[in-house]
Amino acid sequence: MGSSSYKEDSDAATPPYMYKGFRRILKTTTWMSCLLSFSVSILGGLMLACWDLKYHRSNAQLWMVPFSLILFITPVLVWFSVFISDLFSPKEVQDQDHQHVDKSPPQHSTIPCDPEKR
Repeated sequence: MGSSSYKEDSDAATPPYMYKGFRRILKTTTWMSCLLSFSVSILGGLMLACWDLKYHRSNAQLWMVPFSLILFITPVLVWFSVFISDLFSPKEVQDQDHQHVDKSPPQHSTIPCDPEKR
């Protein structure tokens, strides 16, 4: 009776980022977002080059210029702001984040919970 509530409480208190599977998902998500933002930036650059080659002399299709500049510059600004915020965040916060990620999931023992330790 006491041990089952102890297991439920310890599972509820453990944040999901402490598990190794979550680290793998987080790493995959990070790489996918980096690839996606790089692709969007390349698309904006190609669209700007296409406008320059086809329409620049006649000043036609001017909507392509701001649209392609937004696509080209926005991912760069986002990654720069993420880099700067990580660079200037306090060291204690970074250490706490890395400690949580390095922990493995809690191991449950079959020993009943001692009510005096609660």
